[in-house]
Amino acid sequence: QIFFTTKETMSSSVVEVNLPAGKLGLVFRGNPPVIKGLSETSPLQDEVTEGYVIESLKLGDGTVCEGLNSTDLGEKLKESAESSDRKLILKAPDGVKPEADEDHPEPEEVKPKEASPAREFFHIGYVVEKELEDSDEGNLEVEVVLSSNTYVKTASGAVKPAEDMETTRVTLPKGKLGLFFKNVKLDGKKRVFVSNISETSSMIDSLKVGDIVEELELSNGETFTDFDKDVLGKHIQSSSEMEGRVMTVKSQEVGEMVTMTMSSLDLPAGKLGVAFKGSKKRVYVSKISEDSPMKDIFQVGDVIDTLELPDGNKSSDFNSSQLGDNLKDTSGADGRIVIVKRKKPTEKSIMKTVDIPEGKLGVFFKGSTTVLVSKISDTSPVKEEFQVGDVVDSIELPGGEKFSKFTAKQLGEHLKNSSESTERKIILKRQESA
Repeated sequence: QIFFTTKETMSSSVVEVNLPAGKLGLVFRGNPPVIKGLSETSPLQDEVTEGYVIESLKLGDGTVCEGLNSTDLGEKLKESAESSDRKLILKAPDGVKPEADEDHPEPEEVKPKEASPAREFFHIGYVVEKELEDSDEGNLEVEVVLSSNTYVKTASGAVKPAEDMETTRVTLPKGKLGLFFKNVKLDGKKRVFVSNISETSSMIDSLKVGDIVEELELSNGETFTDFDKDVLGKHIQSSSEMEGRVMTVKSQEVGEMVTMTMSSLDLPAGKLGVAFKGSKKRVYVSKISEDSPMKDIFQVGDVIDTLELPDGNKSSDFNSSQLGDNLKDTSGADGRIVIVKRKKPTEKSIMKTVDIPEGKLGVFFKGSTTVLVSKISDTSPVKEEFQVGDVVDSIELPGGEKFSKFTAKQLGEHLKNSSESTERKIILKRQESA
């Protein structure tokens, strides 16, 4: 079994928080839900911080709700908003130690899990794209997305350098904006980016998660360019009653990703008939002989990530000569294993416009910044037009209305409110092999 976790949840301690009645002012995302922000008026400001993982919700009648995703948790909290006997059970992020008292004694130390048998598949920074699958040969296969080293990894993915981004000036209205910010190092400089946008934010159609904030200009002529997320937040808060504020942002375009499959392959004893080239960390298959026992398994260009010998020794820091020597010295042994990385065929995006009939569609969506088709019912009138995984780029409604920035919930509301119309269109983005 392989366990996936985030930096925030490693080495964490369990903490129990009593919830007051009413709104909590929490912003959480993911499955399991992770706290991404707290409103200025949240009654939990002194209890939790960003990064806490919500494990379960205990209701006033003793019911414990576990395994909730963000949507389910939000609904449960809304249903029980009038109760003051609720509790959240959370895991504190690394480096945050909950205070102990009579009602909340010091938690026992959590022992680390045993090392995963597939740990050699992963390196820090890999982004998991698909779940594990068992191949026909019984070898474990993992598909991951590796971002280029020339890109910066932020909440929105791998991003281009700042000079390649599009600059936009956005006028800010008076009042609360419903925006959350984080710091990121980009092009050697500390910058601030939009980390989250609340669903009720007046800026939801003007900004997107990942936008870099370059400048804040107030209507009195003051201009701010040198700030971190806290300083920027103070400037925005102190000028909340001003009209005519302008924020200059650079929009982050998701950088090119290289999609690789990683496979664990058994090597037979004897000669392999395979030639290798390359320096350390980049050894690849350069030639495969016609009589090679690996000719239907290896491909020219496969990168050899790791070699595991029968005695359990593993190595990955080798050049082609050192790999060849290791294979030659152990050629009489069974039980050798190599982990190979293979580049998948390049995919291209195509745009598809679908005319939406009136009534229910039988299509389910998920996502916040990017909305995907997650399920299609067998009785759906558009089941031949949609595919699971399609990205919903925009929706056109009667009267010329067009929306391109929405969450899955907001898209569902648009469709529900226009269900009696036959003049609706959805524009989809679909990945296809080039």
